[in-house]
Amino acid sequence: MENLSTPSLAGRTIVLTRSAEHNEVNRPLFEARGASVLCFPTIEIHDPPSWDAVDSVLRKLAEFTDVCFTSQYSVKKLVERARAVRPKALETLSTRTLIAVGEKTRSTLESLGFPLSHMPQPSQSSANGIVEMLRTQPLEGRKFLYPKGNIARDDLSEQLRALGASIEDVVVYQTRVPESAFAETIKQKLQQKEIDVVTFFSPSAVHNCIELVGEEAVSNAIIAAVGNTTADAATKAGLKVTIRAEQPTAESLVQSIERYYQNIGN
Repeated sequence: MENLSTPSLAGRTIVLTRSAEHNEVNRPLFEARGASVLCFPTIEIHDPPSWDAVDSVLRKLAEFTDVCFTSQYSVKKLVERARAVRPKALETLSTRTLIAVGEKTRSTLESLGFPLSHMPQPSQSSANGIVEMLRTQPLEGRKFLYPKGNIARDDLSEQLRALGASIEDVVVYQTRVPESAFAETIKQKLQQKEIDVVTFFSPSAVHNCIELVGEEAVSNAIIAAVGNTTADAATKAGLKVTIRAEQPTAESLVQSIERYYQNIGN
């Protein structure tokens, strides 16, 4: 008789807290391992309230030697706006030194036809990774553009300025807490300990999830985080991070969750 092994996450209920779009992309990774997945978007991406600052940057894009992207949204929004109001800026962008943090950011750039120049090591997949990468490079004469979200930390700008670099940041998208009719259901399931793991991929997801359902409810589940920045944000918010992905990807996170349950089962 054929011996079929039980899927590694069978019987586990896992909450995904990214945007609706990303949750649907990541859901199959968990379901393929037998998990029951609850998609609970805690992030919505919106245009900035005004495009004036972005349009100004696009008009003078040739003044910048380097452009630093720390999320795929920063790529998408900058390119979308350029296409809409200043298509010639796209030609200029393709000739700049493009720096990207994370595989998703890199793949978004390349899928839109922009060649990547530099990328920090996967273990340094944050704005700090850019700083460490540039620390040993000559910065004289280089001017950096940093398109970012409205809640992005100022670490990159501050640290590059401390190294003597010239950098200008501009908000190209807003991250908001979505209105969620599902929040009360998630909260009840957390309170009743019907959820095993809550996953986080960004500090904003941590803060928004707590805003939607409360720290006490979230604390009833195992917390799994991608990246040190996200894990640190969860810890500072009062959550105990039990699982950390070795690499900043959904694939690595699901593997880390698998190993966790394998270890406690031994």
